Amino acid sequence: MRALTALISLTLLCGCGSDGPGLQPAPSPTPLAAPAWETPVQVADAGPGYPVGTLYHQTGGPRWLSVDPAGNAFLAASHAGLVDPSNRSSTRRQEAWASAFGSGQGWSAPVRLSAGAGVGNDDPNGIGLTPDGALFGWVAPVSGGRAFGLRGFATRTGWQPAGTLMTDPASTTSQSFATTDSTGTPSLVYLEGNRTLAVRHTGVLGSPETVFDVGYPTALAADGAARLAVARYDRTVALRLPDGRWLQTAAPAGDLYTRLSLAGRPTSGFVAAWAELAGNEISYFASSLDASGSWGPPTLLFTVAPPFVDPRFHASEYDPAPRLAVGADGGAVVAWRTRTELIVSRETGGSWEPIQAVPNATPAGAPAPALDRNGTLLLLWPVEGGGLVSAQRARGQSWSPTSRLTTSSSPVSGLTIGGSDPLLAMNGDGTAFAAWRDGERVMAARSPRR
Repeated sequence: MRALTALISLTLLCGCGSDGPGLQPAPSPTPLAAPAWETPVQVADAGPGYPVGTLYHQTGGPRWLSVDPAGNAFLAASHAGLVDPSNRSSTRRQEAWASAFGSGQGWSAPVRLSAGAGVGNDDPNGIGLTPDGALFGWVAPVSGGRAFGLRGFATRTGWQPAGTLMTDPASTTSQSFATTDSTGTPSLVYLEGNRTLAVRHTGVLGSPETVFDVGYPTALAADGAARLAVARYDRTVALRLPDGRWLQTAAPAGDLYTRLSLAGRPTSGFVAAWAELAGNEISYFASSLDASGSWGPPTLLFTVAPPFVDPRFHASEYDPAPRLAVGADGGAVVAWRTRTELIVSRETGGSWEPIQAVPNATPAGAPAPALDRNGTLLLLWPVEGGGLVSAQRARGQSWSPTSRLTTSSSPVSGLTIGGSDPLLAMNGDGTAFAAWRDGERVMAARSPRR
């Protein structure tokens, strides 16, 4: 615990055409130029993954990506494979790795997140920014339970030693999320038996706090006022109040079809997006959650008849779940995929714009959206035949031309449990990073400040 306290203290103190109606009318011309990307580089090894047909079929690849205000990037990735690749009954192996990009320095060599902690077969479970870097969360099985830990990166001094945050003998699942709040204080949410618990580290490890008496967490977010929000599988959200109490509040939704997406605003409060299945239609909604736990009126964004969905729900074939991002100005964007199109809706000043289809987009997987502080929307998506494509749009303008980020083999996207979608993150100044899986490599590319 002393090593972990020193790690956290050092990291914190180091310094400073569509499938439905309602499309938005075409905005004025003069679009931005196509996004410019630097040459992609390999930043980690994804491993061969577990073969199709293996129990808990899973792939390695990028799992978490974040960019700080100075343009430094932090990426956590998983390396997956069988101990004996020729034997599908062989022991499965999962390792958590991380890389960091320093402005003017490039990407660091990848490091094992749990190195030196005496555990293995670990998995990344989140990234949280600190005043001078980031903390990476990891979880690993140990005798009779799970170990949860952190490893920090400080932009001036590099990687810090890995530390074990806690060991919980009653936790038998890796269903957990780690983040930091706006002060850089790390928090962990995890499943113990049937309960969801949370712990915070404020120089010392706090006592476990009950988030949900029953049910597993599906998302964790922090806002700019150091509040935490946790989503549960049934669309319930728990909000941590300043006095330490957890308030449960149900999102204003009906039957939930996909998991609720949740993001914190840079000032105070949260925004959520979800999809509902009713009859033969999928409806997309968004709403805000304020600091007191009150929901705003839900906004119906779009309704569409879904295609046939494989009962195994192979998201590489079709993934209708909404992707949500919040910009540095507090505005939000939701993006999702229909049969053949990408649809987006942007929130400005508390109101959601009419939806808009991205022109000429032919997605082969789920989109990844991001916003800067000026409201410029950057969108990334995989395409048929391999590679990734991006486009951007400023407020009141048309979509830019597309730019192809890579022409290499098609990124693996969301294959059942633990699959890895292409990731996108952007800071308020418009510096963006993308990460994706290409074969057994984890690749990343930078788009400089706009």
